[in-house]
Amino acid sequence: MPWLSVKRRMYGWLGTRVGQDASIALAVVLDVFFPEEITIGPNTIVGYNTVILAHEYLLHEWRKGR
Repeated sequence: MPWLSVKRRMYGWLGTRVGQDASIALAVVLDVFFPEEITIGPNTIVGYNTVILAHEYLLHEWRKGR
């Protein structure tokens, strides 16, 4: 997706909050279960091949949060 403004809007449709002038590189993976728990601030650069999760599964525990 060549236009950052279009990419920010598409992440917004998923529920992720993306700040003004944030840049999200190629191959970035956001949490597919809880995208609404993710906030990317203004003027932020998320690098290539980054994974951002809002949950984790442990052996005896499950956590979710911002």
